[in-house]
Amino acid sequence: MIGLLPKGTVALLAAALIVFAAIQYIPVYFDAWQFYDAVRQEVKFAGTSQRTVESVHEAILEGASELQIPLDPRDLSVTSQGPLFVVEIHYSVPVDLRIFRHAVDFDWRLTGETFQ
Repeated sequence: MIGLLPKGTVALLAAALIVFAAIQYIPVYFDAWQFYDAVRQEVKFAGTSQRTVESVHEAILEGASELQIPLDPRDLSVTSQGPLFVVEIHYSVPVDLRIFRHAVDFDWRLTGETFQ
């Protein structure tokens, strides 16, 4: 194979597989990071702007839709516990690696003060 020794061929193949996997996984984690940051900001400022649980819930679902995060409304829980908003999110993103599909799971619990 173009004058490469078998060791070199294996190393080249391994490098190609690593690059392929990175191309598949990096966007998933980058989108999750952006969504996490948006949810964190939403929860952080929800109390100071006198938001309701329902409005925070809808804002988070809208943010997920904008970032194309596959978040089902049943996988999002927003509650108010005393002076805190508590947001719990669970969702999975499928990653197609051609040989098999792998689901990357995200489970978050965020809290923010409500200042009532």
